[in-house]
Amino acid sequence: MKTASIFRPALLACAAAGMASARNISAQEFNQPEDSGYYFRLGGLARFGVKASITGARPVLPTGVYDNGFVLPDAGSAPGGPVSGKTWNWGYKSASQIQGNDLAFSRYDNVPAMGHSDVSVSSPLFGGELVGGIDMIEFNIFDHTAKLAVELGYNFSSFSSHLNATTSGTSTYTVRTFSYNGVVLPQAPYAGTPQGPGPLIDFNPSSENVFTSSATTIFGGSLESYFHEIRLGPALNVALNGRITLGFGAGYSSVFADSTLRYNESATFSDPNTPSFAGRGDINKAKWSPGAYAELRAAYQINRHLSAYLGGDIAYHKDVTFGDNSYQVKLNLGSTYGVKLGLGYRF
Repeated sequence: MKTASIFRPALLACAAAGMASARNISAQEFNQPEDSGYYFRLGGLARFGVKASITGARPVLPTGVYDNGFVLPDAGSAPGGPVSGKTWNWGYKSASQIQGNDLAFSRYDNVPAMGHSDVSVSSPLFGGELVGGIDMIEFNIFDHTAKLAVELGYNFSSFSSHLNATTSGTSTYTVRTFSYNGVVLPQAPYAGTPQGPGPLIDFNPSSENVFTSSATTIFGGSLESYFHEIRLGPALNVALNGRITLGFGAGYSSVFADSTLRYNESATFSDPNTPSFAGRGDINKAKWSPGAYAELRAAYQINRHLSAYLGGDIAYHKDVTFGDNSYQVKLNLGSTYGVKLGLGYRF
């Protein structure tokens, strides 16, 4: 017992010296001068607020235009039709339209379309980010070290959505025939011009049939979108203590939206005189959308080089629209919000 009492003060002194030495090493590690002001961050990203919609509307064909061609006045026409009763401003798509001495043209009107529909976009969109920066100025804010830097960043995210819609209504199917009076017809497909010259056919139809029936349109497709964002702007990093840093950033941003709509559609009719039809489309749009961003983050310094960060941002960009004659897609990129988590490294 006496021996233990003699050694206890010595053991306590050694332990205290060891703890002081560890603290000194840790302090020295964080207080060592930094040779470079360069740093980068790499992390995951969750993006909220991205929306999309699709609008379907079958185009309204003007007078004299058909789904398989056109018969229009030519440049020498008097108001209401050619003086001669003929025109060279016509065109057709298929040899199957030749019926004896006549050319047959047909058109669908008021075929039901899906109208406006919001696309189910997953929220959030997951992706990642990579940011590089360089310190420009160092100063103090209320006894806290602050560094003003310039940052260049890249982030990405994407979504894929399936689309389905069934619509019903009443439509008309019109078939008109025009006599070509034995003229040698150009091989289909053929398209004349208002100025001509070209083979003449009758401007007025030799027959007309209009069929009205109920119609059902079935639409199915997918929308895939990939977003690549570039950011450039100043950042302010303020050290609250030896390990915690708050960062603020804002600046210019531009998103490269690469989006593809693929769809199939079919229409059926109750009147047997109206043939059903099917079609498909594959539409791609790749476009830069300019905007701006602002972000706030907190970082915990693991050692002199490595840190872990958690942050959030808000971004605003112009909407992106694209489509064809039947369907229009709108990507709503107005105000979106991001949450990010990752690691930073300071050289």
